[in-house]
Amino acid sequence: MERSELLERLRSGCQEWDELIASIPRERMLESVWADGWTIKDIIAHVDFYEWWVAEFIRTRDWPVVDPSLQIAELEPRNIAIYEFHRDRELDDVLGESAAIHQSLIDAISGLSDREYHDPNLLGPPPDDDWSVAKMVEGNTRDHYPQHIPHIREWLDAR
Repeated sequence: MERSELLERLRSGCQEWDELIASIPRERMLESVWADGWTIKDIIAHVDFYEWWVAEFIRTRDWPVVDPSLQIAELEPRNIAIYEFHRDRELDDVLGESAAIHQSLIDAISGLSDREYHDPNLLGPPPDDDWSVAKMVEGNTRDHYPQHIPHIREWLDAR
């Protein structure tokens, strides 16, 4: 996938996400969405973590430095750890940094040369499609929004 197509897909996916989040009244962002206590704020922090992580990985070409409590290989335990790490943060802090995190991802992708963008070894061996910039970005960002959008809409519709 060409960089321009990836950036356009990322922008359109983020736009849908941002519009949905903007439609939620502020006072509802701290209500439990799921039975395990996750709120809209927690879901935003979760999505932002993965956007930040991918941006840092692209920018540094190395595993981003995270709190030791988040260094978990398995997805579900890592997601729980991300939730626990961020759950006490203030809503204003989470909302305030979300756009900057997304922009850092755009900047990381845009800052790559064409050779770097297409280099199958840039983000790690072995050289295969799973380590391409496009695959990493889409799996952890653009394809991540639709994993949560239906649940949030269902929760909004139920109220």
